[in-house]
Amino acid sequence: MSATSGLNHLGLSVRNLDETTAFFTEVLGWSEVARDDSYPRNAVTDGKLRLTLWQVDPTLNGADFDRRANVGLHHIALQIDTSEALDIIAEPGGLRIELTWPGS
Repeated sequence: MSATSGLNHLGLSVRNLDETTAFFTEVLGWSEVARDDSYPRNAVTDGKLRLTLWQVDPTLNGADFDRRANVGLHHIALQIDTSEALDIIAEPGGLRIELTWPGS
């Protein structure tokens, strides 16, 4: 028997907290549910999945994820309802997001 009961949230480090938050809320229609500018971090949800978005320190010149060299989250896959959405969705902050459509 598993000691866990599902995913509570997934935390992602982002280049620009405001741009990535806008992507999720304005492009994907998610809701912003919590923000703490002292970290800084934000939480967004589609009503089923909750993500926490963490602003990286821009003065440290962070490197983009390299799937062959870095341990950690490879990407996140989100399901969408229409094939048309595949052509209009692009995250501006460099997150590796896979969009899946089950087809008709």
